[in-house]
Amino acid sequence: MTGRARFSTSRGFARPQGGPSPPKGCAHSSERPNSCHGRGLEPCEGPVRQGRAGIMSGASMTQAATEAAPAARARTRGRRKLAFIGALLLLVGAAVAVIVLARGIDGEGDAAGHAHVQRERAREVLLDLASAEAAQRAFLLHRDPAFLSSWSASAERVGASFDALVAGLPGQSEFRQPLVDLAAPVADTQQAMSETIRLAEAGRWAEAIARAGNQGLRAEADAIRAALFSFINAQDAAFAARGEAETRNRMLLLVGILGALAAAGLLAWVIFARSQRQLAELIGLRNRLRSENETLEDRVRRRTAEAEEARAHAERERSRVETLLQDTNHRIGNSLATVSSLLALQVGRSQSDDVRAALEAAQGRIHAIASAHRRLRLSDDMETTSAGEFLHAVVEDLHSTQSNSSRVRFVTEFVPLVISARDATTLGILVGELVTNALKHAFAGREGGTLWVCLRRDENGIELCVDDDGNGYTGDRPRSDTGLGAMIVKQLARQFGGEPRYAIREDGGTSVCVSLPELGIGP
Repeated sequence: MTGRARFSTSRGFARPQGGPSPPKGCAHSSERPNSCHGRGLEPCEGPVRQGRAGIMSGASMTQAATEAAPAARARTRGRRKLAFIGALLLLVGAAVAVIVLARGIDGEGDAAGHAHVQRERAREVLLDLASAEAAQRAFLLHRDPAFLSSWSASAERVGASFDALVAGLPGQSEFRQPLVDLAAPVADTQQAMSETIRLAEAGRWAEAIARAGNQGLRAEADAIRAALFSFINAQDAAFAARGEAETRNRMLLLVGILGALAAAGLLAWVIFARSQRQLAELIGLRNRLRSENETLEDRVRRRTAEAEEARAHAERERSRVETLLQDTNHRIGNSLATVSSLLALQVGRSQSDDVRAALEAAQGRIHAIASAHRRLRLSDDMETTSAGEFLHAVVEDLHSTQSNSSRVRFVTEFVPLVISARDATTLGILVGELVTNALKHAFAGREGGTLWVCLRRDENGIELCVDDDGNGYTGDRPRSDTGLGAMIVKQLARQFGGEPRYAIREDGGTSVCVSLPELGIGP
């Protein structure tokens, strides 16, 4: 065996190539003297352990990869969440910056507009002052009264323009106090020009010309002009500074808008990526739902088919059971009718009047029971029947089979009522006993009469009454109350929790009523 067996050691396992495998626990051939050392399997388990280690290592790597996948997805979701929050914060910050800068630009624009208005008012004061001085000099030189109207208008505008200039400055402005201090020189200059004009109008031209050329008054007017020019230059400088600030703010606003656009773009990308991912998940869920829906619909179809088959089988079984019940009732009725016929034969052969009467009574009761079984028609639930239809059929049978019933008129009145089939048979026997008893005793010796059979409902429950306009009775109870029929009526009434009550009718005859508190009423 060692000469024929050759082994290949590729992939770490010993596989026989030229002969059968060596027995378990044996040593290899002399070609592999170091493979086994005669110590059982222990030296040969190295490759097997290496294979198991490789398999375990692969399983561990697979498990590690499986465990690492949720962590990687969690890190990806965390980074996306951070990117979304960062983009949202950047967008909010850029929006706030844009709003602040826009408000700053609006403020700077308002301030620039206000400075421009104040500068124009200062220039109006200078122009009005120069126009007043020019009109004064022209009047003094030419002595033409036409210049007085120009001077008067210019002098009035000087005061009004200066007051508007001072009023237009806010209280905290650095230019307000110098202009307030300049109000007195302006008023003095206006007063000096007014006095000069009054002197000229009075014909004192030399004094007026001398006053107009007064160096002090001219210096005061020059000081006013210098102050107004200084105010205008300061407003120009402030206007230029505000223009630079507005330009800077506009640049910052542009940067903020670009930042907001970048943040909006990043946010849109994050939302788009999330939407795409959610859309892919929704598509997957929809496909899975569609597959589950198809599976469910197929299962529902199968279950529906099974239910339809079971329903059809139940309908067939129900029909069969109903047929069997009807056949059983019919057979019972026929059997009882046969017994009644046998009793009738026995009545004909009997010589004793008492025996004949007893047999006739038994025959009538058996016929009533047979009629109840034959006339019983069950409802769809196989447990209930219509009391009115059933009792009406029983009364018809009694009317057609009793010997002395042809001269009696039957009147029936049954309230629509559904009762159990078990109680229906007992109720039919009870009606048969009451009707038979009335026919036997109420119309004895009479040519005819009327018999009322009623099943009604009142405040006390269901009540069965059999009334007649026959002979009636005297005393507390009729004589028939002590017979076998009366005992049967009592027993049947007690099955429904009631007792028979006998009463004499006002128009003559007897009324027998039985309350039925325990009658099984169906839905």
